[in-house]
Amino acid sequence: MENAQDHINLGIAFGLTRRYQDAIREFEKALKLNPKDAEVHFHLGGLYSNIGKYDQAVSEYEQVLAANPMHVNAHCKLGLIYANTGRLDGAVRAYVKALEINSEDSGLHNNLGDVYYKQGKWAEAQAEYHRALEINPNLSEVHFKLGYVHETQGHYPEAVQEYEQALRINPRHAGIFNIIAGVYTKMGKLTQAEEAYRHALRLNPDDPLALLNMGALLAKLDKLEEAAGCLQRALKLNPVNIDANMQLGHIYAQMGKSEQAVLEYKKVLELNPDDAGLHKILAFIYDQQNAVEDALREYALALELAPQDSSLHLGLANLYYRQGDHAHALEEYKAVIKLESHHAEAYLKLGNIYYKQQKNDKALVAWERSLELDPNNEILRNNIKFIKG
Repeated sequence: MENAQDHINLGIAFGLTRRYQDAIREFEKALKLNPKDAEVHFHLGGLYSNIGKYDQAVSEYEQVLAANPMHVNAHCKLGLIYANTGRLDGAVRAYVKALEINSEDSGLHNNLGDVYYKQGKWAEAQAEYHRALEINPNLSEVHFKLGYVHETQGHYPEAVQEYEQALRINPRHAGIFNIIAGVYTKMGKLTQAEEAYRHALRLNPDDPLALLNMGALLAKLDKLEEAAGCLQRALKLNPVNIDANMQLGHIYAQMGKSEQAVLEYKKVLELNPDDAGLHKILAFIYDQQNAVEDALREYALALELAPQDSSLHLGLANLYYRQGDHAHALEEYKAVIKLESHHAEAYLKLGNIYYKQQKNDKALVAWERSLELDPNNEILRNNIKFIKG
């Protein structure tokens, strides 16, 4: 005679070996023999969830609850499915129901806090995390989440306090030291940030993210050689790291190592050729090196991407001016003034070009406008007196 328990036992065995479809067939056979068996519906809910058939899983858990509204695990499973599929209001309802049955489950409070966090309900999330910690104070993960909620809201001292609580429970968690260092950086406490990054790197010396962040911080502290070393190590561990290349480029530029800076910026451009800011940086570097053709190429590329950037037009105008190409310089200074009508330098250079072209009336107008904007320019004041005779 066919026995429901035999099918249940087979279903459990198939489930343990991940033969989910076979397991489902066995549990369905058991249900034909005993349609009201809530635990079979519960097993089926788990199996459907494992294969990504969440609506069918929900249906099974609802049948469990129809038979037994106090089945706390069914409420928990529904909460988990709803949370993972973006149905956050449903997740809240399911977890609240579960907590009505078992209010002393720290994991449930933690899960409900996670859902409130996803909804942006900071106060509710904090309340649930605090309740979880009242039940079990040694939950490092929950202290970490509380820290993150505080950090998200800009409550940095409170965030540090919670992160440090997490570290007291799990003192070898390098990632938390990395995060604390980031918070200290936001607070402007760079010495404390440096100490935290060093601690993170002692625990995990080959963490590319910690090396990247440490390099950026050391650059702010003007420890450029060490900063460059951190970024070079980060790139050895992760060669495709645009942020590290960019930071290293900036550091080389600060150190006066223009050629090395250019190499780093070019690596970034290979992956992001439409970065107007990078073309601008390269244009300025080439301009300083008097590499005129390279500078003109980069100015052209940058202006194609950012035609409203007055500093690009000014840099290009000054390059043309120094090269004696007054026609093109004039065009670019006019572009600067069109974008930024109170630009004293552009009017000054415009006047200089007009004067060289023996267009004294136009030179006078441009210089007087420049003097209005920069009344402390005594050389310009003397030029105007001279031209007026």
